[in-house]
Amino acid sequence: MSTNTVTAETRILTSTDINYNSQHVDVVTVIGMGKLGLPMAAFYARSGYKVYGLDINGELIERLLIKQDIGDLLNNEPGLKKSLDTYKVEFTSLYSVCIPVSDIIVILVETPVNPSDGLHNLSPLFKCVGMIKKHIHDKKPIVCITSTVLPGTAERVQAEFSDKAVLVSQPSLVAIGNLFNQLLN
Repeated sequence: MSTNTVTAETRILTSTDINYNSQHVDVVTVIGMGKLGLPMAAFYARSGYKVYGLDINGELIERLLIKQDIGDLLNNEPGLKKSLDTYKVEFTSLYSVCIPVSDIIVILVETPVNPSDGLHNLSPLFKCVGMIKKHIHDKKPIVCITSTVLPGTAERVQAEFSDKAVLVSQPSLVAIGNLFNQLLN
């Protein structure tokens, strides 16, 4: 396995460094049930994994649990609604429910650009990382950052996790409105 050495204490792995087939993966948690996270959660569920969809927006989670309309998201992603009706995603707003049992954790939280300086606001990401770290117990999960982040962010996140998790940084550039089909094909 090749690694990119950042410092003597911190190693960041890329997605090509990890052979997912060599680690038994049963449970995937996707954090952030927005335009990217919800289709990603549905994709993992359709692929046969036990999937948790985590979002701190309790109102959104309630709407997902009762399958209430959540705006254009379901209408703009062909196949997403049918997949969510067919394959189970367990929606929650509680890190304590899903993080301790997760093998893979995918972070898709917003990192909005600050208009004043043009830089991404990473506070939602680091708040999420802190909550994940708090709830990791016996397992050493693979944590994948898919949110848009600045160079050097992966190193800072890995330092937060220390040896409690394996970090993969895999930002995505996708076409919203066709993401679910892109994942399937």
